[in-house]
Amino acid sequence: MSKILKVYKPKRRTFDWELYGLDVYVFFAGGNFEFTDNFDKADIIPHANTSDSNDNIETTYRFIRRRGLRNKIFLNLHLFLHVQENQGHEHLNKMVESDNLFFGALAEKDRPKHFILHCNLNLRSSKCPNYIYSDFMWNRQIACFVDQPDYILSAHEYEPRGHWYPTHMRKAVYDLYDIDEYCNTKYIDEIKSNNQCGDPFPLKSFYSNNNVRNMHYVNSEYVGFNEQKKSVPYNGIPQYKHADVRNNLRNELNKLLELYPGYVGKRASGSFLIGQDMTTNEYAKAIEGLNPNIGWWPVNNVYCRSTSVNIYVETLTYNHNHIRQFTEKTWDPLIKGNFILPFGQYGLIKDLKEIYGFMFPSWIDYGYDVLENDMLRWFGYLDSVKELLSNSPNDLFLKKIADKEILKHNREIFFKQRYKNPIPDSFD
Repeated sequence: MSKILKVYKPKRRTFDWELYGLDVYVFFAGGNFEFTDNFDKADIIPHANTSDSNDNIETTYRFIRRRGLRNKIFLNLHLFLHVQENQGHEHLNKMVESDNLFFGALAEKDRPKHFILHCNLNLRSSKCPNYIYSDFMWNRQIACFVDQPDYILSAHEYEPRGHWYPTHMRKAVYDLYDIDEYCNTKYIDEIKSNNQCGDPFPLKSFYSNNNVRNMHYVNSEYVGFNEQKKSVPYNGIPQYKHADVRNNLRNELNKLLELYPGYVGKRASGSFLIGQDMTTNEYAKAIEGLNPNIGWWPVNNVYCRSTSVNIYVETLTYNHNHIRQFTEKTWDPLIKGNFILPFGQYGLIKDLKEIYGFMFPSWIDYGYDVLENDMLRWFGYLDSVKELLSNSPNDLFLKKIADKEILKHNREIFFKQRYKNPIPDSFD
């Protein structure tokens, strides 16, 4: 990009649907930008206006129309905040219509350029002039684990942020363990020799950090209180039913995994896995529900280096014809140094191989990935989990050691490929 553009990053919210704080830094990671808290001097105005927004648009309109907008670029980053099954072409069109309606109310001479940013792999080659594709979920991983710029990883605790980032940002949260140091038979022997409690499985097979929200609803057959049973998640809002699918799948997977030697995190039940570099005070607040910033906190390296596989349900589990993408649930174990056994969209493993270049071991059966029918794929996935965990923790770790080079290759991809389709590419 030949010109350095200035991104509006106010110290506090100045109109209803603007984005501000630490999140703006992360959204624009990988770009040669400058940031300013002066609206009039900014070239790019990030915002999160949506077609079903409840924000006071009239207040925003009054603020906007008093400013010179002709040479500004408004970027709607709402679809960068989270990935969901309903974020396909139809959803993007509604957002385009909403933005067109809003900016169309301005005098033509004052209308800015405006675009919808998205990270849907299905639409990365879309010719729609209002869409801009950027692989944000991947780029966020590069920013936090690889580049670690001070303006993000040393951000002040009072810097406003979404719930994805710890209150006290620090590089230690994104530390990686040394694969060569911990992926060997010497490490197995050390764990066994320090087993003072006679645990038959001092070494664990896997870790799984499946977050099941609305646990009382998902497991309502076990709830004794009538009021709890009547409760409907998300207040019955139809567009959030996709979340019920992943919650139920994760719940069923957790029940299966509890039969095997491993680490099963269930955050909504208060028994989640400790995060990397998480202090006692931070962990205590998380248990008590007093720490809102726990959305994405990579698990402690001890779980990763002492197990062979991360087993989990991704965010997207169906509707692959409309949206395909990966989240930190997949990127974290791959960069940390674990093999993965994920359930997600049809062709998930195929995409990881062909789009990103990841490699996978022959001793994990990924045959379920080619089953386009979601239900058949789920049952095939459960069979793969059972087959894998029929091996002892020791045998699985020996397989991990034998394929250590795959783990190193997968981690290296993040450091070699770096940012993919960062936002500035769109303005060259």
